[in-house]
Amino acid sequence: MGAQFRFAIACRAAVLGLLLIVHFPPLSTAQEPPSDLAEMSIEQLMQIKVISAGKKEQPLVDTAAAVYVITQEEIRRSGVTSVPEALRLAPGVQVARISANSWAITIRGFNYRYADKLLVLLDGRTVYSPIFGGVFWEIRDLMLEDVERIEVIRGPGGTMWGTNAMNGVINIITKRARDTQGGLATAAGGSQAYTSGAARYGALAGKGFAYRLYGRYSRLGDSSALQPPGAAAYDSWQLGQMGFVGEWQRRADALTVSGDLFRALEQEVLPLPLLQPPYATGLKYDFTSRGGNLLARWEHQSSERSNFAIQAFYDRVDRPSPVFATGSQVFDIDFQHRRLLPARHELVWGLGFRASQSNTRGSYVMELNPSRLTLFTVNGFFQDEIAVLPSHLWATVGTKLEYNEYTGSELQPNFRLRWKPHREHTLWAAVSRAITIPNDFQVLARRLEATFPGPAGMLGGVVLMGSRDLQEQSLLAYEFGYRAQPSPNTAFDVAGFYNIYHDFINAWPGQPLIDPSGPPPQFVIPAYFRNNTATRTYGAEFSASQALVPVWKFSASYTWLVIRPYPLDDPWEAPFRAGDSPRNQFQVHSYLSLPHKVEFDTGLYYVSPLSAQFLPAYTRVDTRLGWRPSQGLEFSLGLQNLLQPRHVEFISPSEWGQHAQVGRSAYGKITWRF
Repeated sequence: MGAQFRFAIACRAAVLGLLLIVHFPPLSTAQEPPSDLAEMSIEQLMQIKVISAGKKEQPLVDTAAAVYVITQEEIRRSGVTSVPEALRLAPGVQVARISANSWAITIRGFNYRYADKLLVLLDGRTVYSPIFGGVFWEIRDLMLEDVERIEVIRGPGGTMWGTNAMNGVINIITKRARDTQGGLATAAGGSQAYTSGAARYGALAGKGFAYRLYGRYSRLGDSSALQPPGAAAYDSWQLGQMGFVGEWQRRADALTVSGDLFRALEQEVLPLPLLQPPYATGLKYDFTSRGGNLLARWEHQSSERSNFAIQAFYDRVDRPSPVFATGSQVFDIDFQHRRLLPARHELVWGLGFRASQSNTRGSYVMELNPSRLTLFTVNGFFQDEIAVLPSHLWATVGTKLEYNEYTGSELQPNFRLRWKPHREHTLWAAVSRAITIPNDFQVLARRLEATFPGPAGMLGGVVLMGSRDLQEQSLLAYEFGYRAQPSPNTAFDVAGFYNIYHDFINAWPGQPLIDPSGPPPQFVIPAYFRNNTATRTYGAEFSASQALVPVWKFSASYTWLVIRPYPLDDPWEAPFRAGDSPRNQFQVHSYLSLPHKVEFDTGLYYVSPLSAQFLPAYTRVDTRLGWRPSQGLEFSLGLQNLLQPRHVEFISPSEWGQHAQVGRSAYGKITWRF
């Protein structure tokens, strides 16, 4: 009760501060200048500053990691309408649509709706669910015009970002308030009852202060169900969101305060086990999710050789499903210091604290025990980059020490080498350890999977049980890469990896038992979560960019992934875990700028079969035609999935909800900057 009270007080104080901020009168405005991907040279793209790989700004070409940056112009010109769709643009990311309102997204294998080996950040704020693990993508909608870039780190990020950054990190970075001055409004509509509208206004107010306010609404109607064919999947979705960003800049200090509120209406079909014949049905229901967040970050530049930052955020999400209602609150604070030391050392270190609270309301189908829980995590990390041979060879060594209440103290070290034999060429190699800790569901859950007539007139059932004895899932990763710009108009990036996983958490069947005094069912076939498997994966990722002429650019990428369970692996689970991710993915994009401010952009995507789900390979082609008659006005027409009327991208046997087909679609959009 005390923790909940402190959460509530912090939230109300933050809202009061927000009201004071947004009432500053605007003193001046400036129109946001639209950029053009075709006008950016390959060299400029390679020099984009990224921060996610080492928690410091560094050019993309100088990172000793498999990093891909999805720029704002790639997002705009690819014609995507959501963040999950934008993530298709990055090599090594597996993006699959389950239904109109749910996605399965991961990096380097083990895909699932709640994929727990990928850490997703919004401006450095984690959106990982402490109850189920993974991300509720359907409530993480963004105004895409405000996204500056998306940094995708393929490979372990545990040293910098902690647990659950096992296979990669996705950091979605929004634009600064100073870069979004003036007004912007968008309106879009298309097939499958797609509707979207957004408005944003930014201005300067006072000395050194800039802000922006925004609101967004999106809706998507029912998709086509997999079974029965032609029926509506009952998976429509709509979301309204509003938020703000306020920035103060004065001399060596910068303060940023931002916040968002959302409300989402979702429809789903739940396979529901019954306590009497016919023992199973499909329950159609809808519910309204709500939530919000508040973030504050203070940055101080002590000198050219030293700076520090303190960031704190609060995030709340309530999803009142009629079968299993969840509420979660997270408070997180981090301190980070960067300093250049003598003898060619650059040290980054920091400390962090997180409190997460979950509050659930279950039913006979599913419950957590206890239903209310507060957990604390503390951590400290350091990473030192040493210029062994200035301008040619660097070594990076670091580790994170973290304590959590499920598995205790955890260490996540990494060692990296970066060699630049030439200014335009970079080779790197790394050895890292990363972990994923159990989520609340795996530790505390009791879920009724199915019911059936049992012996002696008893009700029988299959029950999935959590375990308090679970340990962390661990990864030892070996990586290498080569990044180069052999000519002013060409750049490419190659990365390879070999990963060894231990103590994977899977459901393992137990001996049947009879419990006449317990809740239904009385004849129970239990399945327990256990650390009982090991796996190895290896693969490679390739991406390239080519400018044939200044107004026509191509990009392409290829991903190869192999998952090999060890012989000791669970023979039931292994084929499914290996077959939920495609072995091969390929994509190519063309961005053509025509006379009279006309743009014609095309993307082709190929995804190989998912053997565990008996899904065939599919190829999709998306295209976009855009026209900017003036600096502030833009029209665009998009066509998606042109090659086939519909296809299925992902099915999970244990997934709740109606699986749906992704159909051919079209939309139109107007953007007005003023």
